[in-house]
Amino acid sequence: MTDQPYTKWDPAEDDVVRLLYERLGAGVLANHLPGRTHEAIMQRAKTLRVALRGRRPWTTRDDVTLIRMYKKYSSTEIAGALNRTADAVLERARYLGARKHKPKDPERAR
Repeated sequence: MTDQPYTKWDPAEDDVVRLLYERLGAGVLANHLPGRTHEAIMQRAKTLRVALRGRRPWTTRDDVTLIRMYKKYSSTEIAGALNRTADAVLERARYLGARKHKPKDPERAR
């Protein structure tokens, strides 16, 4: 939840979402639409019927992006960048064996 008051979407913002949402994702658009979170952009895209997030295969590029971002960013932020759901990101990260932190060295624990 945000502390900012709700601001009505204006037609120019709707145009940006319609034109760029599928290509760039909500995370990137949030950087270009001041006062809009990626969650708000995802919801607006759904309202505008441009949220085409059906099951689609993961590409090598998606996997590389996920692995590079995984240690530094939240699954929600990665989801915005990849135009996927946070659950899809977590599921794929588990499948790829991505880890948030290095596992502890058992030799050092002794």
